[in-house]
Amino acid sequence: MIEITQTGSTKKASGARRAPSSQQGPAPDPYEASPVIDVQVSSPAKGLRVLRVVGDIDMLTAPMLESMIAGQLQSVPDVLVLDLHKVSFMSSAGLASLITARKQANDAGAALRLVATGDAVLRPLRVTGLTTIFDIHPDLEAALAN
Repeated sequence: MIEITQTGSTKKASGARRAPSSQQGPAPDPYEASPVIDVQVSSPAKGLRVLRVVGDIDMLTAPMLESMIAGQLQSVPDVLVLDLHKVSFMSSAGLASLITARKQANDAGAALRLVATGDAVLRPLRVTGLTTIFDIHPDLEAALAN
């Protein structure tokens, strides 16, 4: 098994503004960023790439995810698996990223498989009718078995 770990993180606004005090340092910036997405890449077998995504996929993190997917498709894998079971939020930008990934995978001749179990990912896919265009699996083992 080849293990390639690419951990990417992007930043998102967090925190609340506190009044400065003589005992504290300066008030935290309410727009100070904190990591909200982590993507790990592995290649468990020849022609197979797995991207494990943890965190929120939104307008701030979707471009990074798209870039990582495009980078993995440059190696022309037979199968690209997006393991989304630890995604805690999926915005419309995240849905657009999945649609882009599907098109890019098709153009590269790769099969795209999603691992999704939670409502954070499945609900937006169901509401928009996108479950019909994606190959969705309940766990990584099932996605790898096909």
